[in-house]
Amino acid sequence: MEEKPPYSDIDFQIRLMTDTDYMNMSAFSCGVELLDKFFHYEIKECVNHHYLSAYCAFLDSKEIVAVITYYFIGYSGCRLAGVLHSCGSP
Repeated sequence: MEEKPPYSDIDFQIRLMTDTDYMNMSAFSCGVELLDKFFHYEIKECVNHHYLSAYCAFLDSKEIVAVITYYFIGYSGCRLAGVLHSCGSP
């Protein structure tokens, strides 16, 4: 019998955050107080000002299990540089 990797038992999806996701962020915690405050109170404004893109990973239950932000830090010739931050539930 073939053994499954542990992560294959978890069914989740990743998508751009929606208005509903932003409203549901108060239930999300990654265990880092400073990041939690950012996710709860500032992330939507940063997206609205195009400072970053925000994505969430969620389960079939619609519970957000991770938040991923990506922001641009500049251009180098024709290459685009960026930084990826992610934070998941502990």
